[in-house]
This record gives sequence, structure tokens and C-alpha cells, in this order.
Amino acid sequence: MKKNKMGKIVHIDRLKGLAILVMVIGNVYLFVLNNHSGPINRMITCNMPLFMFLSGVVVSYPISPKKWLNKACRFMSPSIFIGITCFLLLHNFVSWDNTLLSVIEFFYIPSRGYWYLVALTIFYATLIFMGLKKEKNILIDIFIAFTFYILFFIGWKYGGKLGNNFCMEHCTCYYPFFIFGYLLKNYYDGTNFLILYNSIFTISIFAFLFFFNYNAETHLVKNLIDRLLMPISAIIICVVIFAKRETKITALENFLSFLGRNSLNIYVWHGLLLPFVNLFMLEKFFKAGNNILIELIIATILGLTISVVSLYIGKLFMTSNFVRIVFYGEWAKNIGMGKSQKNGQRI
Repeated sequence: MKKNKMGKIVHIDRLKGLAILVMVIGNVYLFVLNNHSGPINRMITCNMPLFMFLSGVVVSYPISPKKWLNKACRFMSPSIFIGITCFLLLHNFVSWDNTLLSVIEFFYIPSRGYWYLVALTIFYATLIFMGLKKEKNILIDIFIAFTFYILFFIGWKYGGKLGNNFCMEHCTCYYPFFIFGYLLKNYYDGTNFLILYNSIFTISIFAFLFFFNYNAETHLVKNLIDRLLMPISAIIICVVIFAKRETKITALENFLSFLGRNSLNIYVWHGLLLPFVNLFMLEKFFKAGNNILIELIIATILGLTISVVSLYIGKLFMTSNFVRIVFYGEWAKNIGMGKSQKNGQRI
């Protein structure tokens, strides 16, 4: 398994690059082209499941409370500080009708635009319970994961404003993909397992094509297909293709790897750029819905441009020690780490 200079698996970086790029393109569709339907949008919805799967597949067993605290601080720092910064830059004022409630609501801003980091913090917390076992046992881990999934679902449906602020809907929708990656990594040798059997790849292709073209009549079946079965099929297809090209080097794959290594900067800063892209002159053209290929080309060009600009905005900000320490959570890098880790050694 090929690794880069940072010791990371190459095809994981490439897949992260693909996922973050498709995410930005999807947001261009939603917030710039104002297009919320169509076959391209249906395919793009698989990007966040892929991202959550990759987030799970890089987690090693076990997660201790101190290690979780370290991760939580480093996830939530950019979510809170960059989230609030972007909010203030895009909204020239904040209404303070009730001082205490306004302050509380103000610090929930990240959960609206940066739900991925909020959800990931919660997902890591669930792994603490899986680490309490004396020995690894996949059945117990599945039971714990299912229990948390039910709790997330209850929080989503009945948690009201509190459930919304803690991203319970997103936790419910994406936790299965995170756990899929985590279990695959810790019990079946990670993504290597998926390339051992050609039948898995073949079944996934046919399953994706079937689910993509199947029009379910009932809401439950439609949700099951759109939110779980189709994304899992897409994840397996992408992982197998990229894993089998592990040793291949092309300009495209190098570019995706570059995006993948800088995915955090793209994720946290691209939302700052989207409001400044206005294609109102083409609104009627896009609403006609008969120009799928041209829409895709425009969305891809905009997505690529916004991704690269966001990446370098992040790099520019990171030249500031204050921004790195506070906004990117470097203040927390030694929390929950042993002596060898503090000295820069890997364990």
C-alpha cells in the first residue's frame, strides 16, 4: 500500500480530494445555480457519505477520552472561530434582541454551516464506548453503533431546536458511513478488503445503476435507497477504482491528492466565496432544466476555482501564528497525547 511523505495512504488522499471537490460543486448547484434537483444532483449527494466513510476508515482502535478531547478541540476550533468569522463577514450585523439567548444562538452558528465538524466530534465520542471493551468484538461494536444511531434519530425527530443545533439530522444520515469505514479499518484491513473480491465491485456497479434509476413509490423505500444503499454502492465503486490505481501517477490524481491533503481549508473557507458568485443572468437558462451538460461544465469550473482559491485563502491565514493556534486548534494539539507524541514521535 503506497504512502506519501506524511505516511498517509495515497488513494485515501485522492478520494478525500474527490469528495471535497464534488462537495463544492454540489454547493455551487445549490447556492449559485439554485438547482436542487436532476440526475447530477442525485449523484453529487454521495460525496458526504464518502467523506464520512473516509473519516471512519482512518480511525484506529481504541479512542480514549483524552484522545477524543484532543480531536474535539481540533475539530471544533475551526468550526466555531472560522464559522463565526465567515458569518460576521457575510452578515454585516447581528441582532441582539435578548442578550443571553442571542449569545447562545451566536455560538450555535457553526452547526449551520460547519455541521461536518460538529457531527465528526460526536461520532468520535461514540468510539470511546467501543474502546471500553477488554477485547475487540465487532458484534458489540455494531450493537453500540446501532444504539447511538437510534439516539441520533430520536434527537433529530424529537430534539427540537437543541437537536438541530447539535446536527442530529446529519448525525442520523451519515453515522452509518462513518461506522462502516471504522469497522472496515479495524476488523477487515481497511479498504484493502474491498479490492480482494471482484464480485463486490461488480455487485456495487449493478446496485448503483439500479438504485439510481429506481423510482420508489413509498417515502421509506426512497429514503433507504437515497440515503443508504445508493451511497454505499458509490463508496465501494470509488474506493475500489482508486485503490487499484494506487501506484498510478497522473496529473489529475496528483491534483486530487493535493486537494485531499488540504480539504479542511477548502471546507471551512469555500462558504465565504459562494455568496459572491452570482449568475442571475443565466437563471432562466438553468431553470429550463434541459442543459444538464452545460450546467455540469459551469458548476465544475466554478467548483474547481472556488476550491483552489479557498485552499490558498486558508494557507494565507495559516501564515499567522494566532490563526493557526486559535482558529485551527493548534492550542489543543498536546491534549490527551503521550510523551512520545508530544516529542513528535508516532505511536
